[in-house]
Amino acid sequence: MQKIAVLIPCYNEEKTEKEGSGVRFSVGEEENGMLLRTFLKRKRLSTHLVAHLKRVPDGITVNGMPATVRAILRAGDEVNV
Repeated sequence: MQKIAVLIPCYNEEKTEKEGSGVRFSVGEEENGMLLRTFLKRKRLSTHLVAHLKRVPDGITVNGMPATVRAILRAGDEVNV
């Protein structure tokens, strides 16, 4: 099956790439040092969804590695949910 990439707008009109069932966000300079939990809330992910993703293997990753919502993000990181 062929994967198709679709660009969707975020709350701040940034573009994210959706591939399959996951969404990828890039961390910008203004989000440097932010907790992953706060970052996901600002991207308008519901608390319920984040709680569910925490229990799914590879539900939330930063730069391809599993991450907790207490992770501190750096500019240039790639967050996948």
